[in-house]
Amino acid sequence: MNDLIYLTASFHYEIVDSDMYGGIGSVGYVAINVGGIKDVSQIHDDVIETQKNSVAEMCHVSTDKVSLISKEKYDAETQEDDECDDTFDDDSNWDGE
Repeated sequence: MNDLIYLTASFHYEIVDSDMYGGIGSVGYVAINVGGIKDVSQIHDDVIETQKNSVAEMCHVSTDKVSLISKEKYDAETQEDDECDDTFDDDSNWDGE
């Protein structure tokens, strides 16, 4: 891949019932941005599932409480959340493992 191209993948998740967002009945949102991707083919179902597992662990919920959502839904649901930005950036070189 051309060294002048820098790819970043964004994963958007909805989390329910996490104490981080208010406990049972709550809904929260998190975005994870992973930078330094060398090739788009590195983003596959296993990577998405690994990210989902990490979000579940971070939010202390089971993976069935975490759903991958579209950026549009994430933006719509978080547009008024200016006081708290749950976006995590990882700009390290990422090999997809």
